Amino acid sequence: MSTGVFQIDQESYVPNAQSAALSLVAAVNEKLGELGQQPMEDPVKGPHVCEGRTGLDHIGSASLRKLGELAGEERAHVHLLALNPYRLVYAPRSFERPQVTRHREDLAGQTVNVLLGSSLHLRDELLGLAPDLGIPLEGGVLGDEVAKKIDDLEPLHEGESDWDLVEGTRVAWLILHEAALLSIERDVPISLAG
Repeated sequence: MSTGVFQIDQESYVPNAQSAALSLVAAVNEKLGELGQQPMEDPVKGPHVCEGRTGLDHIGSASLRKLGELAGEERAHVHLLALNPYRLVYAPRSFERPQVTRHREDLAGQTVNVLLGSSLHLRDELLGLAPDLGIPLEGGVLGDEVAKKIDDLEPLHEGESDWDLVEGTRVAWLILHEAALLSIERDVPISLAG
């Protein structure tokens, strides 16, 4: 199964499911209010993740789940991917622990609550995970050349032969990294929909 990475919640729903999109936005804003955070604005049309340094906006759900598992529970916002790589929201707000919203959706025959993470913590945790994935950073940030190699599915190190890492986990890392940067810069949520 493939999961789409969107920069706003309403666009992550098909046109005839906009009431569900509005319900999700309301539930996220309710949870942010409980945390003393400003509500999210969810513009009808917003930036697209492909405006970052990747041409991709979908990734295999298994690659997202693996990235979340590699992060472990100590990187709680990335770890959300291990719990549910199909429907998550990351808000451009800072809060320590991921949250459970009241919004529920049917996924793979189960009704689950949508989880809420912070795109600021997502960015920081992804950068902390980069060395474990063999992703070199320049002064603590991802350089354009390395981003292009990941996006082009090229190995980052000579003799690299773990194609699941090269074509799956690193690509998932890049898509989420770029989405987090855009989320923070433009003050819009990230919505994963699978």
